[in-house]
Parts: sequence; structure tokens; C-alpha cells
Amino acid sequence: MKKASAEGRGSLQAVEDGDPQAGKRAGTTIAAQATPAGSGGIAVVRLSGPDAKSVLRAVFKPSSASFAGFVPWKLHHGIVLDRDGEPLDDALGVFMPGPKSFTGEDCAEIHCHGGQAIVRALLESCFARGVQPAARGEFSRRAFLNGRMDLSQAEAVAEMIAAPTREAAALSFRRLEGILGRRVEAVRESLEGLRVQMSLAVDFPDDEVECLPPDHFRRVCQQACEALSKL
Repeated sequence: MKKASAEGRGSLQAVEDGDPQAGKRAGTTIAAQATPAGSGGIAVVRLSGPDAKSVLRAVFKPSSASFAGFVPWKLHHGIVLDRDGEPLDDALGVFMPGPKSFTGEDCAEIHCHGGQAIVRALLESCFARGVQPAARGEFSRRAFLNGRMDLSQAEAVAEMIAAPTREAAALSFRRLEGILGRRVEAVRESLEGLRVQMSLAVDFPDDEVECLPPDHFRRVCQQACEALSKL
């Protein structure tokens, strides 16, 4: 049985706790296998960071004679090279510019055959060109830090991977789309407004105009309680 990918296992934990070294690597380019460990037909190696495109150019040799550069979001066929520049595998390469990528940074992916010897050699080829190994969950962590997802969406990534049923996957997908975050944000905004009114009432207790009518206070609190109860 294949093990779950390190990204899936650690996405939420990395966002909440963070890897000490991951924080020091802000602005660097990272790489890791994005598919589960173990042999298979296909493996995906993901890169994220400012040098993603240049490293992709260095390790990927396009097969088309008319190749004029990586077209964003388009798969290109070619040969990937090992750290010595020797042909390693038949593969597909794609470049995804930030900020509209998973991490919000420039990203690249190489889809190669899933033998672990090939994957290790491909990662070594990237590391030899200055790329750093991604820490557990670091792609999701960067997506969170760059505003591409909130904490509930980061949690949904791991939940979708581990979903045992179609219904569980559907619920996780709704969370990934941000529905939970939007509902929580609506409650937060209403309570924040109430907090501001309370501060005004405390700062200006002798004002003739009532800053915070008791009925309004009770109504907002009740609405917030009901919304959180439904969640």
C-alpha cells in the first residue's frame, strides 16, 4: 500500500506549527515529490519559489524543435536531466506563474515515471541547482502565508486526501472552496462591529445618544450564537 504524501500528512500541522527551517527559507525555491511515495506509473515533482522556472529550464529538455519557452499552464513534453546533465526520463513539464498558483509563488511541476530511483535522481538534479528540499506541508504553509488559503482550507487539503467516502470528499471540497472560512468571517465581522460599539459606550458613558442599545447587543450575540451552533 502506498503511503500518503508528506504534503497531505503535514499540511495543516505545518501551517499551524511551522517548521523552524521552513520559516528561514522564505523567498527560496523548494521542491518535493507531490504524489505518494512508492513505485507507480506516474510521479509528480513540484517546485515553488522565485527560481522555479529557471530550474525547470535547467532540468527539462523539450522534445519539440519549435519550442520557444514555457507557456503558462500548458504541459510540454521532453526529457528530464540528472544532476550531470544526462538524460534521465521521458516526462512532461509545466510552469505556473504566481500569484495564481497553489502556493501563490511561481511553481513548476514535472510529471515523470513513478520509479523511486527516477524521482530521487530528479530531485537531486534540482537540489544541485540550489533548490531546497521542501519541509513537511511546506507547500500548504506557503499557500497560507501568501493568502491563497485560510486555515480551514489547509485542513481540508489533508481531509480530502484521507476522505474514506464520496460524501466525506464532497464535504472537504466545500471547505477547500472556502465556505467555512466565509461563514466564520461573517460572524467575526458582526462581533467586531459589536466590540467597536462597546468601546464607544465605555469611552463616552455620558453621551446623550445611546451608543449600544441593549436590544441590539442581545440580538447580535444571539445571531452569532445561532450561526456558530449551525456550523
